[in-house]
Amino acid sequence: MSSWRPLCSGPLRAACYDEQTQTLQIEFDDGSRKAYAPIALETWRRLLAAPSPWSYFRECIAEEIQGRTLARAPKSAPKKNPLDDLFS
Repeated sequence: MSSWRPLCSGPLRAACYDEQTQTLQIEFDDGSRKAYAPIALETWRRLLAAPSPWSYFRECIAEEIQGRTLARAPKSAPKKNPLDDLFS
């Protein structure tokens, strides 16, 4: 499985792809994850290169393949703003 790649487009947060199983995993802003298969390697590459990954995902993946819901992504602790120390 490839490493998670950030996707800041619409509700997409990140994605990763397993070339061996042709599975695309998508993480959404709400922390939910879905897996889509089979997804061709070229589709993965086009998603990463798309000017709007959200539009490409909706039109070329989500409309064609039913996603399988996976476990929610672990919530990370909110990042502390370094300027808070200056102004608190």
